[in-house]
Amino acid sequence: MAYISDYSGDHAFIDGVETVTHTPIATGTGDSSVEALRGTVDQLPPTFSDSLAVMPDDVVFILWNVTLTATRVENKDQIKDSDNVVYQVRLARESSDGSQWVCVCRKQV
Repeated sequence: MAYISDYSGDHAFIDGVETVTHTPIATGTGDSSVEALRGTVDQLPPTFSDSLAVMPDDVVFILWNVTLTATRVENKDQIKDSDNVVYQVRLARESSDGSQWVCVCRKQV
């Protein structure tokens, strides 16, 4: 049985993917063509956010590298969802295969 080892194009086949704007804190220039999947923090592995106080209303965005202009996602970057709600990245980690960024975010008020 063959296993897929390249997940970079998965966003094209997953329901619930939305187009968001990623704005790196370093440049302030938004990229409005990033594909993202939103989830809740209770879907994270227990060790993912050990160093972070996670609130129940925090959200997780999975961003696909192939849709990012920036080379990295950093803490304090911003993500604006398809409803124009702005979130600040509190913790960003690249997936082990380098195809995605998993970001714990908090809604900005």
